[in-house]
Amino acid sequence: LVVNVEPLIDKNYLEDFIKSGGNTKTTAFQKLNENLLNIRNFNRREDTFLFSIFILKKDPSNQNYYFIIDTNKNTYGQSYPEFMERGLKRMQGKSGAYIYPTEKGDKIVGYTPIYDSGGKLLAILGVEQGRDQVYMGLEKLLLYGLIAFAISIFVAVFFAYFLSKLVSSSLTLLSKTVKSIGAGDFSQCKKLNTKDEFSDLSIAINAMAKGLKERERLKEGFARYVSHHAMEELIKQDNPVSLKGERKKATILFSDIKGFTTMSEELDPEEVLNILNEYYAKMIEVIFKYGGTLDKFIGDGLMVEFGVPLEDNLQEYHAVLAAIHMHLELEKLSNKWEKEGKHRLEMGIGIHSGFAVLGNIG
Repeated sequence: LVVNVEPLIDKNYLEDFIKSGGNTKTTAFQKLNENLLNIRNFNRREDTFLFSIFILKKDPSNQNYYFIIDTNKNTYGQSYPEFMERGLKRMQGKSGAYIYPTEKGDKIVGYTPIYDSGGKLLAILGVEQGRDQVYMGLEKLLLYGLIAFAISIFVAVFFAYFLSKLVSSSLTLLSKTVKSIGAGDFSQCKKLNTKDEFSDLSIAINAMAKGLKERERLKEGFARYVSHHAMEELIKQDNPVSLKGERKKATILFSDIKGFTTMSEELDPEEVLNILNEYYAKMIEVIFKYGGTLDKFIGDGLMVEFGVPLEDNLQEYHAVLAAIHMHLELEKLSNKWEKEGKHRLEMGIGIHSGFAVLGNIG
């Protein structure tokens, strides 16, 4: 505190007062005294209560200190207490503070040198405070610090709890979404509006779910042409199947309903469509059972391939078994249709096996 007070001292009045030999009737004394009283009164607060501000000077004849001016009415030339000079003598031109026991309790006195405009030591400034007041201020500061620390801990715990709940709720929602997607339910996509990494993760999961949904749709569409076993085997392969200009052994099965054109001319279009759908459903079921691949529908005919796209060492055998089974299933359907008052159907099947160039055209 004394270091902060020193620049507030008007050194011009101080020099004039010293030169006057301590004449209290001069303007210099009045201004200097007013200067010190203002500084003291300004700093008489609960946290920094000043008892007095005084200025000392060393007597060159005996090296003892005496008062120049003191807000506690010590007069010019009055000797500074001898027991308090020990702190001054340890200063060695520097600032310092020392504790002195007195009848009214311990006091803390701070000292700092005052230099004139030429850098010459002019006097010593002293500021006197009660130690109890300083300690009380420190205790209050400590108390306020503990209260602030407790409040900060409470706020930190509150925000930590809030953030942990936010994170855990986001993770729980994302976990449920991933589990639902893993179970095949792609409608459980959730978007988080948290504007953080979890929001980015939810967007990525939704994109993944969309991609998986499209993949399942493609699988379902592909399953209309090959058996599920063939489809799963194709998906497991590391390299995509390429049929572009590939020479490969294949067994081709063609089937055709005999007299279907004449029969269809006698029936309504809706009835023809119903018959074909029921017929094709059974035939494709049989074809897939024996590992065949549906190439195309040709009106009331079928073109089926065995041995492609997956290898089948028994492709001819499977093709013949499929043909026999197709006839058996058509016999069952015809018996059913006959009971319903509909026409019976007969089917012709042709099978050929050999090497063929397989690929895409157009």
